[in-house]
Amino acid sequence: MSAKFWKLKKADNGTTFISGTDHTNRSEQSAAGSIDLVPGALIGGVYRIVTLIGRGGMGEVYLARHETLGKKCALKVIPPEQVSEMGWQRFQLEAKAVAKLEHINLVRVTDLGIHEGCLPFYAMDYIDGNTLAEILSQSGPMPVARVLEIFMQVCDGVDCAHQSGLLHRDLKPANIMVLEQKSGHPLAKILDFGLAKLTGQDRDKQSLTAVGDVFGSPFYMSPEQCNGDKLDRRSDIYSLGCTMFECLTGQPPFTGHLAAAVIFSQLEADPPSLESIVGSNKLPVSMEIVIAKLLRKNPVERYQTLPELRGDLERVARGEEVQPFYVSRSKRTEIDVPANAPARSYDHGKRSERNNKILLPLFAIAFLILISSASFWYVNSRPKQRTNAETVSAYKMPDVTIGNDLGYERSIGTIEEERPDSLALSSAPPTSAKDTKPYSRVLEQGGHKKRIFYFPDEFPVGDLEIYDREDMRHKIIAAKGEVALNPDVLVDFTPREIAWKYPNYLRRFRSGDLYGVKIVDDAYTSGSDKKLNGSIARALDLISEIPGVQSLHLLDVGRSQSSEELAPLEKFPSLKHLHITWSGAEAKKLSELSMLQKLESLDIWINGDFTEILQSLKTSTQISALALRSDTTLSEIAMIANLPNLRELELIRVNPANQNVTIEILNLLSKAARLESLKLDCMPIGVDAASTLSQFKNLKHLKLDSQCVLPQIARRLERALPSRITIEFGTEHTSF
Repeated sequence: MSAKFWKLKKADNGTTFISGTDHTNRSEQSAAGSIDLVPGALIGGVYRIVTLIGRGGMGEVYLARHETLGKKCALKVIPPEQVSEMGWQRFQLEAKAVAKLEHINLVRVTDLGIHEGCLPFYAMDYIDGNTLAEILSQSGPMPVARVLEIFMQVCDGVDCAHQSGLLHRDLKPANIMVLEQKSGHPLAKILDFGLAKLTGQDRDKQSLTAVGDVFGSPFYMSPEQCNGDKLDRRSDIYSLGCTMFECLTGQPPFTGHLAAAVIFSQLEADPPSLESIVGSNKLPVSMEIVIAKLLRKNPVERYQTLPELRGDLERVARGEEVQPFYVSRSKRTEIDVPANAPARSYDHGKRSERNNKILLPLFAIAFLILISSASFWYVNSRPKQRTNAETVSAYKMPDVTIGNDLGYERSIGTIEEERPDSLALSSAPPTSAKDTKPYSRVLEQGGHKKRIFYFPDEFPVGDLEIYDREDMRHKIIAAKGEVALNPDVLVDFTPREIAWKYPNYLRRFRSGDLYGVKIVDDAYTSGSDKKLNGSIARALDLISEIPGVQSLHLLDVGRSQSSEELAPLEKFPSLKHLHITWSGAEAKKLSELSMLQKLESLDIWINGDFTEILQSLKTSTQISALALRSDTTLSEIAMIANLPNLRELELIRVNPANQNVTIEILNLLSKAARLESLKLDCMPIGVDAASTLSQFKNLKHLKLDSQCVLPQIARRLERALPSRITIEFGTEHTSF
């Protein structure tokens, strides 16, 4: 790919690349990052280059215009010498995963390809703002209130990616952009997830960037990343800590002129306190504690999830105290727990072994760097590292209750020091694994009823996703310790591996405890804590024992499993909503299940066509919501239109070739007498569709894909439609 690129560039007459750029005396490696596209160049057949926005270690970013849609976008081109055949596989996997993410705080990837077979590129939303790196360079440290507002949004965006199995691996000020909104509040946007490693993909394929690879910038890399160890979401959390530290102080926790020195500090040095950089009484003590928790060397002692971090940032913003790191129940009222206290889950032998493993290579690297001045890592305008790192004390914390507007509470008095699931899994069965007593009790507190769960204190057995019934806002918290819920919220439960290994943890739910269950495997997580640990049939058998489950998600758990294992779905008497994203499942096997007739909603992405499934549903009076996430034929569209009680429809991959086919599809769907909501992905549509859409007797809501329909067309279409039909314009897909 690289040789072909340089040949293409050499033969170019100035229409694509800036002429006069002489690479004859430069190696391809030294020319990396110097692609030099000329304004007006057409990349990938549709992207017209406007101007260069910036260069980085992984390529160049240009402002471009989509020739067909007339929309601005940011186009990132990657030096071909950085993209081997295996690297391109990784790039495709990651870009495909990023493209599925929909979140206000993430910059969306909208397209990818290889120009002329040798220049990889991907297109993103164009964002007119400044990166945190630019803001810090221009204005220095930021006020704590602004840092909190920005990083609460960053937590939301990165957590969205983590929930989809994606790590960033290079979070830093240059990859976080801030836009100023008319309201005066900043809007954070996270860049460059397209170069991250997809942690949830097939483990065999993860050798594309196996353990030992080092991605990222040394100033913001976690100790485990510096050491070449396997990473999980806690590595990103550490990087956010380094970034937040720099936003508050103007410098990262560890600085230096040599990459090796910075890496050594990340591994071995205690981080400085905020106070040691900015002075006394400049920042709240609670902020100091948050940073100390973020920058712990041992991942077990950091925040385990970004919602946990966000909760503490909210408490800092409200002027409340936050819980210090790894404080056990017996130690909670003691005053001093120093930040450099040894981690309880590390033993000194392992740490010594790790030191030996890293010290020799680091000193060798440092020696080579010193004898080759070209290898110096210069850091402009960065003060030298502080050496007198100070400890942070844990203050007395009363047993209090934290509540929020979604009606859940967690008693701080029940929080134990964190233990990773791996410790519980590798040892003898935990004592709590033998307990059969139900988790929940319904009690009255302050005149209001609460459903209180008493989960094991040692580790989470899963995650609770709590939904507001009215607007479906939701929060995710660990199923650990005492959790109190309002009785009117909906609760989905995602078991962790410990629950699959010891099924008693699943059998302790009562009727009414859970609305739904999500069965996920490594493909949708950023670590191994939700590994299925068995077949899908076994998982379904176990979940079927939980009384009253109405909603079930099977999320891409079937690459190595047989779709015959769907048979236990027949054992769910209360099941109303089924969501299957399973590349190994076959439509025919699903269509043979009688439980399809009982479903009210079906959201499905599987192998094969949908004809047999639709045939099984044709007489169902229950199915009211349907989402099909694979290619759908016109004959299947006709079958959908004949479903007697269908009210909501989402078609994800119809992909008609032109607007005439879209009109044909709409003509067929207009026969769906009760259809109220229609969502169409990537279907070209014009104003002439208004007359056809007007024939829908009960249509109230239409959602169109902003990537395939111009905004002005959508506005004209809305004006031409009856007032009862509203148009929503975007790309987010909804799971019923």
